Amino acid sequence: MIVMTARYAIYFVPDAKSPLWAFGTRVLGCDAYNGQIVPFYSELTSRYKDWGKCVQAPATYGFHATLKAPFRLALGRTEGELLAAVSATAANLPQITLGYLRAKMVDRHVALRPETLPSDLQVLEAGLVTRLDEFRAQLIKSDITRRQPDTLSHRQLEHLMAWGYPFCLEEFRFHMTLAGPLQDEYRKKVLNTLSDLYEPSNEPVRISDVALVKQLSASSPFFVMKKFQLSDAEHVGLVNSTFVLSHR
Repeated sequence: MIVMTARYAIYFVPDAKSPLWAFGTRVLGCDAYNGQIVPFYSELTSRYKDWGKCVQAPATYGFHATLKAPFRLALGRTEGELLAAVSATAANLPQITLGYLRAKMVDRHVALRPETLPSDLQVLEAGLVTRLDEFRAQLIKSDITRRQPDTLSHRQLEHLMAWGYPFCLEEFRFHMTLAGPLQDEYRKKVLNTLSDLYEPSNEPVRISDVALVKQLSASSPFFVMKKFQLSDAEHVGLVNSTFVLSHR
């Protein structure tokens, strides 16, 4: 079997000029728009001598929220076709007002999460997951093993096999990872530090576009290829798993 090394994903990536993006890049130390290294907050490097290790894993993916998890391109499909499909799909999915975010613990990670979850957020995620799945290559054995299937619920395992990722659809939880996995003694302290650093940047967040990102190889970081505008339509319901939109 030929296995492509490049991977793609669909993310929410904040605007490059937003306070949210400036915050995320200074926590992770990297900018996924231009590939440049960004200096960490001095408060982080002075308090945590190994801060680079605390963010090593999330920095590979860049500051983001996953909407469709990383996947290799299916055999016979091209990058150009994927770009066109993401554009068409995004144009028929709604923009989302997330409101304010807060730093919270998510398992062993610190992440930004919405204070409240808009109902249309799952509509956006599900639309991207299902409509673009024809471009996803089937998982190989190492992909499945990496997800530790023995730790997943029955439903999560079904999602892994059907969609390539266990935490999608009704298992989806919007989060923007800042650090982790963290050792037990670090968690509360890091959470408090990041909460304090984030507070001056905290403003209501709106998802008006989605980003197609790419990773060239397993040892390289993801970078933003292109962003696609979401529709200004208003989601009104689900009919037989088809998303129905009504324009304002």
